[in-house]
Amino acid sequence: MWAGELDDVATVWLTPLLTHAGVVDALAARTAPTLVVAGGQDDATPPDAVDRLRHEAAPTTHVVTVAGADHGLERTAPRDSVDALGEVVDALAGFVVGLARG
Repeated sequence: MWAGELDDVATVWLTPLLTHAGVVDALAARTAPTLVVAGGQDDATPPDAVDRLRHEAAPTTHVVTVAGADHGLERTAPRDSVDALGEVVDALAGFVVGLARG
């Protein structure tokens, strides 16, 4: 993949495929600021992988789970999907503000 190329770059991962151990390992090993956003109802983000990131990743890694959202970060009802998008935007904004503050 890009082994080593982005080690010191802040990154945002929207619905990464956490069913692949290599992806979880790479995210857990990162030390640069990282935001991981996952859908709570996404089969590609098993709860055990999300828990592992929350407990093993560097303190610079932030994991946000959007409750009830699928892999597209959508919920069943359109209005609920708009709310889910708002949660994603809030997470992104908080992450960027944190980067700006250093």
